[in-house]
Amino acid sequence: MRVRTAAAAALAVVATALSLAPAVPAAPLAAAAPLAAAAPLAAAAQAHGDAEPLVFVQGGTVRRLDLDDRHVATLARNAGGDVALAPSGERVAYVAKDGSLHVVGIDGKSDRRVAKGPLGSPLWRSATEIGVIRPADGNLFDAVAVTIASGKERTIAKGVASEVFPLGADLVAKPAPGCATTDLYLGKQQLTKTPLQSELPLDADAELGIVAVVRTQASSFQCAPATVPVPTQLRAFDVTGHSRSLVQLGKLPANRPADAAFRPAGTDLAYITAKGDLAVRSFLTQRDRIVARGLVTALDW
Repeated sequence: MRVRTAAAAALAVVATALSLAPAVPAAPLAAAAPLAAAAPLAAAAQAHGDAEPLVFVQGGTVRRLDLDDRHVATLARNAGGDVALAPSGERVAYVAKDGSLHVVGIDGKSDRRVAKGPLGSPLWRSATEIGVIRPADGNLFDAVAVTIASGKERTIAKGVASEVFPLGADLVAKPAPGCATTDLYLGKQQLTKTPLQSELPLDADAELGIVAVVRTQASSFQCAPATVPVPTQLRAFDVTGHSRSLVQLGKLPANRPADAAFRPAGTDLAYITAKGDLAVRSFLTQRDRIVARGLVTALDW
């Protein structure tokens, strides 16, 4: 759902280079950026704030979790959608139960409505602007940027299937031929072309790549209803479309919440399990730990 400022700049540079250079087979993501070689946690903590707070929505409540000491704080009680942590770590954007966009301090103070709904998938494009999606025709959305101070909106893209990342060359999911599927695009470059799969981007990091939830349909001729479970996983994509599996979530209905985010230090992945728990996977040990149980619907790190 979110791209950190440094990651955005790096991905935009790579995307520009790819658009100018001839197509060359890329190394797999794991080989290009070993997860074990991520920046030391202490150094990243100094850059992103001592606690590296993980924010999430549980049962309609926005919470902040300081993972190192397991301290949990309540930030807001009227959440009805996604949540996004500002790059500074000082504010949180979330979608309220009425579909409006709110911003609250990381201490739970100064909660205010920024824009009327229905809106979804907030992400910080800058310290003064938040990107959101607004329902359009059919199952598609228009991506707009909201100025926090004034609430004014400007259109970024029309007819997208998911959120738009602040990349200079935007990362979007667009409808693909077949059974209610989508493909990932970085600017004009198509990253995926999978007739039976739907890829929706969740987070991006310059070294770790783009994490997306991938759902697989059984047939391109017969669409599974949103309530029917289909094979679902989290995959990491690089800017050429190469990917590898991160987490197998099993068979889940499309209307089940799916979200994931990289830790700013690049050492962990937070995600929602099939049971609705909040889990954190260490890339070093490949082990998961449950940090919040049940009713988790959105998160950001």
